[in-house]
Amino acid sequence: MKRIRRSRNWQIAGEALDLKAFLDHIKAEESEPMRFVINKMEVGLAKHSDKLEPLEAKLIRLVLEKPNITLAELMSETNCTIAQARTARFDAEML
Repeated sequence: MKRIRRSRNWQIAGEALDLKAFLDHIKAEESEPMRFVINKMEVGLAKHSDKLEPLEAKLIRLVLEKPNITLAELMSETNCTIAQARTARFDAEML
């Protein structure tokens, strides 16, 4: 979190999962005083809801949605390794 030049404006940057964890923390600790920040962060994170899901869960979800998906398709859609794609397929079969 940093201040933009000399203005009253602030900017927060980071990974989607880290920002979600920060949002959950300020919701739990200081809900009312930080209501404006919470609302702004929720709007911003809503645009990137696909990045809030951990990679392993996303891979398993894709395999369950499309059982005939190939490892290459999984790798291209999620930018995962072949080992992660194989593990996800194995985990999805065990469910």
